[in-house]
Amino acid sequence: MIKCFILCLAVIVLFATDGFSQSRRKTTSRKASNDTITINGVKVKNFYKTAEANYGDVVLLLSGDNTIQFDKNRNTFQMSAMATSASEFKKNRTFVEGQLLKILGVTRSDACKLRATLTKNSPGGWDGKEYGLSFCK
Repeated sequence: MIKCFILCLAVIVLFATDGFSQSRRKTTSRKASNDTITINGVKVKNFYKTAEANYGDVVLLLSGDNTIQFDKNRNTFQMSAMATSASEFKKNRTFVEGQLLKILGVTRSDACKLRATLTKNSPGGWDGKEYGLSFCK
């Protein structure tokens, strides 16, 4: 169900932004020549080199039902963790957050300066809540 929703959403975004695709591709390729980029004042590894660009979003991680995306328009990292129980959510949240740190090459302290949200997904759908990074106060 979630995969179907994500696929449908991707198709809608694809058609809605088709006219802007050329300019977005140029922006992505221009940024890909640098080793680091700065987001919200934090220097991070240039994930454009290895990530898959999808118009307004850049997919940094797609591991099963756990994802990390960067929304270029909002300068925000959006993560999701699949879970059917509290312990599974904690495990998958830790995994996704760890992958974010690894992909960006930042410390926890620097990650807390970024705009990042995490959602909990289950086979029944999204729980309606957005969580910040667990290690940020």
